[in-house]
Amino acid sequence: MGIETGQTFPKSRKLSKTDGTIAYTWDGKLHNWDGPALIPEGNGKKAEYYLYGMQKNRRRMEGNETSKRRYSIL
Repeated sequence: MGIETGQTFPKSRKLSKTDGTIAYTWDGKLHNWDGPALIPEGNGKKAEYYLYGMQKNRRRMEGNETSKRRYSIL
């Protein structure tokens, strides 16, 4: 799926459940550059971080600038 082939780039989606759970997905995988991709029952303390479907910890995602550059979050 590339721009040069004329296909559209997949958009990220915000999904909400009735129990308050919020999930951000991209290309069918949990993914969010800007923060947690999964917030169970809307509780930010239980938030989980994912990039391309792979779980990451909060310290690596929000920690230092080196980690942000490594994962291209800047």
